Amino acid sequence: IIIPHAEDAFVDERANAFLKSVDEFVSQANGKMIDLHCSIGIGRISESVASAQTALENADRACTMAQHAGGNQVARFKEKMIEQGKDDLAVWQEVLQDALNKDLFSLHFQPIVGLHGPQQELYEILLRLHVDEKTVRAEEFIHKAIKLQMMGEIDKWVIRAALKKLSEHRKTHPKTRFFIKLSEQTLHEKDYVDWLSASLSAHNLSGQALIFEISETAALDNLEDSRNTIAKLKAIGCEFGLEHFGSGIDFSHSLNVLDVDYLKINGNFVENMAQDAENQAAVKAIIDMAKQAGKRTIAEFVSDAVSLALLWRLGADYAQGFYIHQPSDSPDYSFEDEDL
Repeated sequence: IIIPHAEDAFVDERANAFLKSVDEFVSQANGKMIDLHCSIGIGRISESVASAQTALENADRACTMAQHAGGNQVARFKEKMIEQGKDDLAVWQEVLQDALNKDLFSLHFQPIVGLHGPQQELYEILLRLHVDEKTVRAEEFIHKAIKLQMMGEIDKWVIRAALKKLSEHRKTHPKTRFFIKLSEQTLHEKDYVDWLSASLSAHNLSGQALIFEISETAALDNLEDSRNTIAKLKAIGCEFGLEHFGSGIDFSHSLNVLDVDYLKINGNFVENMAQDAENQAAVKAIIDMAKQAGKRTIAEFVSDAVSLALLWRLGADYAQGFYIHQPSDSPDYSFEDEDL
């Protein structure tokens, strides 16, 4: 919603009116009362905002702050790091470089649990940025890093931190393996796998400890580099997965041209599959195709018990999502107690 008004108090009043309307709305489903609330984020559009996309991102960050504060409230975007007169990308370059130099990034860990696949202790590595006393999720800054061509260094930071953590964790949990995202920029780096191999040796780890993943569309857009990098990673013992699988028009094409081990089913299909028959059909088609090709499937964004039960019935190998376990700052999931 765009409100053409200069006074913050007027905008706040409008926001609180929307908040009250939602809060007082009476909704029913299957004869039960549904208690509705919402969170509202406000971002001002001014000369210092580089684009419409930036304005929307600022409002989204404010909304996330409202949600983290308990929801059912309004939050206003006030970013200390964006100084008047500075270009947005220039600011982010300074912030991200500072994070690399001062270790202002951190890792979070989300378990990937077995349904029909072989029992494993798998965690997806998720990146966080700490700035201005706030924790920022990767999806809120990664597109800036891509534009700034900084993903190569960020990928290496993630690997260094992940290998250090994995080396310690394996002293008590020797079967643990990490899923790590790989950027398009790193795909083009010819010396990356050599650097990775040396880093693994320095931590007394083998390539079998890691599974790398890249989005299906990025892998196909950089087909030659993807094939070369996958082959090199497999040569040192790593496995490889395609993230957001099913985004392309032809599922089978990716399987024919890329030698991967895991397919992470596009979360947009999984998230709404309990209410959407077309999404269920898409998930089933991906699982069936993966089985025929000898690949293992991972369903991401599992958000409810019904979706998890459907995935079990359809034959998915693994699952991850907030319903199973939220990302945490430690790989603390008890796989021994797994009972899905």
